[in-house]
Amino acid sequence: MVVLLRHGEIINKEPFKEFIGIDEFYDLVVQEGDFDYQKFNLEWLPHLNEDEIKKILSDSNNKEIIRSKFVKSLVEDELGHKIKKFYLEYFE
Repeated sequence: MVVLLRHGEIINKEPFKEFIGIDEFYDLVVQEGDFDYQKFNLEWLPHLNEDEIKKILSDSNNKEIIRSKFVKSLVEDELGHKIKKFYLEYFE
């Protein structure tokens, strides 16, 4: 279902909103602009395509929230190599 929603195969997301709160990645896909990016998990980045990432980061508030998550994780050395590449690609 998430794949169909992400790729625009399902236009009307309204019926799927009743499942919000079960899985945060699902919430991101269904809520789009209304998603609480404090809940964003950096481990999701490899699962998002470049257009999705750019759309998320086009909002300066979202970008700052995600940047601060990166910085915190970098300081605590919690990021894997794959996730560090996203930071370098989109924030440096």
